[in-house]
Amino acid sequence: MSAHTPGPWTIEQATPPPCLCIRGSDQSIVATLFSGEANARLIAAVPDLLAACLRIRERLDRRNDRHHDPEPAARNKDWNARIDELEAAIALAEKGA
Repeated sequence: MSAHTPGPWTIEQATPPPCLCIRGSDQSIVATLFSGEANARLIAAVPDLLAACLRIRERLDRRNDRHHDPEPAARNKDWNARIDELEAAIALAEKGA
């Protein structure tokens, strides 16, 4: 499996309208859609969604695999920050940036 195109991904109007083009940060074309702005937003949010999910998984793995338990306040702050990242990525997919 090859690596995905680096994010962030952006949405551009392409020719002919209503064609939409999604580009990676390296300016490569990730996808071309002939309609569906909502689908374009979802696809463009993929790198952010993946990164947030990976960070949450990493945090959960550390919490479950280690017997070290940080202070509740520190743990809650870290957990809340990760949840905020996930919510921000989801918002990006739903509303665009």
